[in-house]
Amino acid sequence: MTVTRSRRKGLDTGTATHARRQDTNLPEQSRFNIPRLVLLSLDAVAISMAWVVALLSPFDWEFTNRSWTAVALSVALTWALLGMFDLYKSRVSSVRSAELAAISRVAGIVLASTLFIDLLVTGELHLGTDLVAGGALFVFLIVARSTFDGWIRNARSQGRYTRPVVIVGGGEGGKDLFDMLADHIEAGFRVKGVVATQNDRVLAGDWLGAPVDVLAAMETVGANGAFVVVDELSPADRTFVVEQLASVGHHVHLTMGIAGIASQRVTLAPVV
Repeated sequence: MTVTRSRRKGLDTGTATHARRQDTNLPEQSRFNIPRLVLLSLDAVAISMAWVVALLSPFDWEFTNRSWTAVALSVALTWALLGMFDLYKSRVSSVRSAELAAISRVAGIVLASTLFIDLLVTGELHLGTDLVAGGALFVFLIVARSTFDGWIRNARSQGRYTRPVVIVGGGEGGKDLFDMLADHIEAGFRVKGVVATQNDRVLAGDWLGAPVDVLAAMETVGANGAFVVVDELSPADRTFVVEQLASVGHHVHLTMGIAGIASQRVTLAPVV
């Protein structure tokens, strides 16, 4: 869960009706998680290429005599570590520094483990080959993730593979955030509506319900993420909403709104 404090000044906003109309013009979302499949495929290619480079390196010309059991175990460990370090979750894969740190840990652990597996299975070390495998794995995974990042950004700029979200907070801050996300679909979010109290409904045309009904409202529109404008909710409502969203595994982003800072200084963080 990420907490962001930002304010905005002079950011042009449209009406809620305009935002809703833009949402209806976006492409239909696939029933399958295509980005996840693409990322898995790229990682599979990266892992395969790392071992091809390692086994064809001059450090181990007799690779045909090598134990393929050790290679298979190392590959299986790599897949397990990619999942263990959350490299298939948006809070890691969409933040470059976090992704690089996780990939470096995966490559380091795979290298050390492969040396141990070699010694255990074959009774000898293939130090040169294993060092090349670890280094190549790090490089190829970075290339794969960079390729995926470019692809997903281009797809999202066309309105594809976006995350359906709601805005919790119907005041001016919620309205500004609503309009900005609707106008910048390349950020990867598709705004489905607003959850707010009866007395705080600037976006009345897109109102989905009160904070106490946040889960029901999100289920109605098929949203799985929420931007919670914390200064537009009472402490009790804020605590209730965050606890409810976290209890079912929805993606949550806490924000203070975007009023008071120039639009060119606004940077969107991923919903995690």
